[in-house]
Amino acid sequence: MADDKPLQQFYEALKHPVGASNHAAGHPDVCVPPQKPAQAPPLQAISQEKSLAPTMPDVEIIEHLNSNGKLVLRGLVNNEDDLLRVAEYHAGEGGLDKWKKMKPDFWESPDGMREIEWNPQGHPPPMNEGPHVTIRQRVTPKGRQQAQIKYFIRGQEQWGRK
Repeated sequence: MADDKPLQQFYEALKHPVGASNHAAGHPDVCVPPQKPAQAPPLQAISQEKSLAPTMPDVEIIEHLNSNGKLVLRGLVNNEDDLLRVAEYHAGEGGLDKWKKMKPDFWESPDGMREIEWNPQGHPPPMNEGPHVTIRQRVTPKGRQQAQIKYFIRGQEQWGRK
């Protein structure tokens, strides 16, 4: 049987090319084909990769005086699709499908520390809120939660407005 050592050296040289030289390190008699420059993946591949993680739509953040007289942050989006994208973005990779549905319009994070309310209808008076997404953070697991921010569709912050 022929000696496999030169063949092994050739394969080893392919794994470890040296600078601009065509020769493997320590093996001047073994040629290594020049390396092609790295090419960027096609745009389609990039967009498919990024589609795995939800993206945040354009949001206008405003300060709002709530019914308790407290200044809170509100986010305004353009439409119902953007409202859903906000909820998916805050849920992280895998979106709301990876969260536990607690009741209609409410999801809890796998660690039990966050809650997302995605309410595409809103609440009639006395709450008087239009379609919205509320992000809540818990102080302790299963403990009381505090709203961090609410997102509304621009112009539909109150019930019944279209």
